[in-house]
Amino acid sequence: MIQEKTLSRAVRLVVSGGLLMGASTLAFAQEGEKIQAVQVTGTRITSPGATSNNPISSISAEEIKASQPVAVEEFFKDLPASVPAVGPGTNNGTAGAATIDLRGLGTNRTLVLVNGRRVVPFNLDGVVDTNSIPIALLSRVDLVTGGASVVYGADAVSGVANFNLNRKFTGVDLTTSYGVSEEGDAKRRRTDLTLGAKLDEGRGNVVMSIGKTKADPLTQGSRPFGVTNLNSVTGAGTGSATTIPAAFSTSQGTGGTTTLSGAWQLDPATGKLVQPVVPYNTNPLNYYVTGLERTQATALGNYKINEYAEVYSDVFYTTSKVASTLAESGTFGNTFQVPIGNPFIPDAMRQQLCERRGISAANCVPGNATMVPLLVNRRFVELGPRFNNFDTKTLQYTVGVKGELPYEWNYDAYWSRGTSDQSQTRQNWGSLSKVGQALNALSKTACVNAANGCVPLNVFGAAGSITPEMLKFINLSAILNQSVQQDVGAITFSGDLGEKVKSPWANSPVALALSLEHRKVSASTQSDSASRSRAKCWAPARRPRTAQVPSR
Repeated sequence: MIQEKTLSRAVRLVVSGGLLMGASTLAFAQEGEKIQAVQVTGTRITSPGATSNNPISSISAEEIKASQPVAVEEFFKDLPASVPAVGPGTNNGTAGAATIDLRGLGTNRTLVLVNGRRVVPFNLDGVVDTNSIPIALLSRVDLVTGGASVVYGADAVSGVANFNLNRKFTGVDLTTSYGVSEEGDAKRRRTDLTLGAKLDEGRGNVVMSIGKTKADPLTQGSRPFGVTNLNSVTGAGTGSATTIPAAFSTSQGTGGTTTLSGAWQLDPATGKLVQPVVPYNTNPLNYYVTGLERTQATALGNYKINEYAEVYSDVFYTTSKVASTLAESGTFGNTFQVPIGNPFIPDAMRQQLCERRGISAANCVPGNATMVPLLVNRRFVELGPRFNNFDTKTLQYTVGVKGELPYEWNYDAYWSRGTSDQSQTRQNWGSLSKVGQALNALSKTACVNAANGCVPLNVFGAAGSITPEMLKFINLSAILNQSVQQDVGAITFSGDLGEKVKSPWANSPVALALSLEHRKVSASTQSDSASRSRAKCWAPARRPRTAQVPSR
């Protein structure tokens, strides 16, 4: 962060933090004039003439407003030191947050600060959701692109992004923006109301801001160039092996033939397995841009009791909803034990499977219980797209006191607590165990294991062969919750050792900063039985976890 303190000393050279264009400002002050002591992001030392060993860039509020972003991730990703991270451009793999990544070392290696203080992470990896940062109050963003781990810790290896808020705003500001694509979709709306006033003839100030943001999603199928899944190397059309009609594969059994080796696709017209397998185009339902619905409330206050004590407090509250959508669920190459007598298997296909497995003609009939290990790649187009809905609530509040000390030293002490709670719901993913149960059937009306109201499943036909009753049995949604709480208490003393303690080649005395910080982060996950048992199609099991970062 950058803090300023008025000093009265001999001639000094003051070097301001580098601007976005890399320029430095030089200023000379004669003895007795007021000069400014500057503390820059990446160091806790306050000193006239202080310079940084690392490149520092600043983005002004005017530059931010020029791009009309709905989230800070939008203007941040265009910076030279930044690489694309998870944000609205991520659909498959989104965590329901907008993150930043400096130098490509990972989002958990970029430290995010607000007014020089840590922001609570939203997940167990220690990553901050920048959706919680109020754009309406931004006065400047300072960037240190590397080498800040000495000051802040290992999570600042790739750099620091410090979002400075306007604590001295006065008056009323109502801002609204609206954007729409050339095609009339992907609408974006953002409205912010900010109120600020001075207290006790300027000894204090209070600022409050509330904002509402809504951005509509955009599907790939809504653009001609996004309708078809293309190979990134050849440009040819491609897709998923989980397709419709289904593709199948089985191993060669004792006495079986090699005729059916590899993957084969069902031809519904003839009932035979044929090649080649036509991949499924997953593009149309996927998002190019995910949507966002966010509500923010921010309050900042400070009051100067005297020159030795100024109290301040911050409160941030954000709720955000992000949704992603994926192509329909399916069996995704899982192998199931299917009786050769399953009545939904077409006769022609059954004969092919019997030859491959070495099953006798007497047993190659409907109703026979001889099991076949069958790899199934069937897309459940009847089920509709898969949905991932992320609902995140973030609350952070800070109380502190700062002021001057004798001999032109100063101090800053604060305590901050932040909590982030995210609930993720997954819809239309299907149940792996129920699909296996429903494929083990010897009649069209009853499963071998009739538990839980099992309905036999027909994956051996064209689109529409799976009925609503079948879908009702195999469908499954899931809920995953995660919570993070961060407590930070810190006190910093900074100043210099006086004119008698300085290098003969220096214009300024030796500057010093002493800091003590206690930080505790607790995190946990909770998930339903479907997620814990890997019953859902087809993500890894999510076990409940509780973690705590040692105090430091």
